[in-house]
Amino acid sequence: MAQLRRTSDGAGDTGVLRVATKENPSFQFVEEVRVGDVVRVGSLTSRMFEFQDYWTTTPIIEIVSNSRDMCVFKTGNSEYTLWY
Repeated sequence: MAQLRRTSDGAGDTGVLRVATKENPSFQFVEEVRVGDVVRVGSLTSRMFEFQDYWTTTPIIEIVSNSRDMCVFKTGNSEYTLWY
């Protein structure tokens, strides 16, 4: 299970990690992210009593740091921390 949090305010979600790429625009399961990926973290199905089902970023433009269990990256308008 992955956790994604925006650095500025802590907004994000916890759940399954999927990404969409230019080559494959449908969201796929992955183990790590790359520049150009659109990241989605959250539920595979709708959550009955939650205000959101998943969190989706805009495309990654820079990987700030990357380790075995965590990645910090920037999109066009935000910075995120992703725990794998």
